[in-house]
Amino acid sequence: MTNISLIITCYNSSLTIEIIIKQILEIIKDNDEIVIVDDGSTDNTTKIIKHIDDKRINLICLGRVGRTKALNTAIKNSKGKYLFINDADDIPSKVRFKESLKILENGYDAVFGQQMTVNNIDNSKIKIINDNIERINSTKLEKLELLTKKLMFRTNSLTHSTLGIKKDKFLEIGFYDENIEVSHDLDLYYRFIINNLKVCISNRVFTGRSVGRSHWRNYKKYTTELLSVRKKYRLILKPSIFTYIYDIKIFIENIINFRK
Repeated sequence: MTNISLIITCYNSSLTIEIIIKQILEIIKDNDEIVIVDDGSTDNTTKIIKHIDDKRINLICLGRVGRTKALNTAIKNSKGKYLFINDADDIPSKVRFKESLKILENGYDAVFGQQMTVNNIDNSKIKIINDNIERINSTKLEKLELLTKKLMFRTNSLTHSTLGIKKDKFLEIGFYDENIEVSHDLDLYYRFIINNLKVCISNRVFTGRSVGRSHWRNYKKYTTELLSVRKKYRLILKPSIFTYIYDIKIFIENIINFRK
């Protein structure tokens, strides 16, 4: 039985996809899989993936359908007991899956970790990135923080590419909302709270997150959608009025970033 399904969606990811896949293959086990959905790439992304000869890779090629539908397609074609989201330009730490599984098998439904910011991943930086993540993690005793309603409205720092979740729990709450282009991940997290999933945030670094080539730059569109999702779940979850401070903070950050 497949234990772990790594979910990767990609679009014109030829500069990083081989690096990411090879690191994952070194970490996961023989009964795990990587489900990759290519979202209509026009570069060499699919050619590169097809040249990696490993039976654990399941490549699905679509036309340009968008990230959210690509994610749902990957999950529908996954076989694992546990799902892990991994962006095509974010490199997983060597302890991510081992530590996440330990947490999930100890009663949590989903787990997030921390990210280490990386400026453009390439082959020349992999050893440095891995060494830096290992050094950071070696200085930390494991600490878990429970994801609560209050925390969800107080923070916007949960990293999608560190998420691990029991597949049966994911299916219970439903797939990503394909009507949401950018903040589909945030919408999912609020549904964790609504459905009373037991979710924690580890203080360990699970991902080297690239903020170079693929960093989201349309801040105006991103912020508009993000605040819309927060407004939607305010009406349902009714958090403290003081959490509006964080909406204001997001709005101000958008103005600053949009003018850069």
